[in-house]
Amino acid sequence: MKLKVGGDIDAFCSRCDLDLAHTVVAIHNGKPVQTKCNTCGAFHKYRRAKAADSGVRPRVARTRGDGRDGASRPKRETSSLGWKRQWDAQMREVDNRAIAIYRPSASFDKESVLQHPRFGVGVVQQILTPQKMSVLFRDGPRTLLMNR
Repeated sequence: MKLKVGGDIDAFCSRCDLDLAHTVVAIHNGKPVQTKCNTCGAFHKYRRAKAADSGVRPRVARTRGDGRDGASRPKRETSSLGWKRQWDAQMREVDNRAIAIYRPSASFDKESVLQHPRFGVGVVQQILTPQKMSVLFRDGPRTLLMNR
């Protein structure tokens, strides 16, 4: 997949100190030069994901299937239907639980419900590390920071 301004890419975020999804802000000679972290919102010079330095080929982040890339990908559509069904099922069970406002400094447990300013309401699916969690939103799972 070819990089373009506004596209998503995995990059190292110097503020979060993690490899995270970023939006490409500027490209020079076909290479990203400035990015915006999708988690903390910081703009910074593009830094390859640290996984790239360990021999793993860096990847262009998948699109969310919301039409921003201008292309339709049936395989992606099929998997997003699964996420939507799972998200809908979990939202039916949420009505009695409190919805916490997401902050990277807050602590969350598995199955906590949170409100993210960009992604909306989500449910914590898995605690990946003491500082990262996988959260299912309507448009798919996201890795978010916590306890920072």
